Amino acid sequence: MTFPNPEDHGRLAVHGENFFFEMGPIRPPSEGSDHSLLIRTTRNCSWNRCEFCATYRGEKFGYRQVEDIKKDIDVARALKEELQAAAGGRGGWITQDVIRGVWGGNPLLYGENSGNLSRKWQNLQNVANWLASGARTVFLRTRMP
Repeated sequence: MTFPNPEDHGRLAVHGENFFFEMGPIRPPSEGSDHSLLIRTTRNCSWNRCEFCATYRGEKFGYRQVEDIKKDIDVARALKEELQAAAGGRGGWITQDVIRGVWGGNPLLYGENSGNLSRKWQNLQNVANWLASGARTVFLRTRMP
């Protein structure tokens, strides 16, 4: 499945640099290895005083815009639908071949000049792992002050 222009998916810009969603730098231990899909609603940590954690040291806490969060959810949904469609011919199993097929079959999204390739690959892998584990939970990553 490819999306040649943004109008094919409503408000979602589905090609180029913006086709990724924010997950944050760490996965909370309570969310398991890949059992939850991570969607980031805030940036950094509101507390940021833990002696054992330097993840957000020097970073300012902030809330993300609702429209940006909605775009991230739309991107995750599009990736889910794309992976499921690609896996249909393989009995529904999300394999590395399916993931590579989605990646290689969409040069507008994943081509050399599309930007943010490492984030896009991380997103594709995260959604694939989430699907493979049953797609039961979504974790809205937030740190409230």
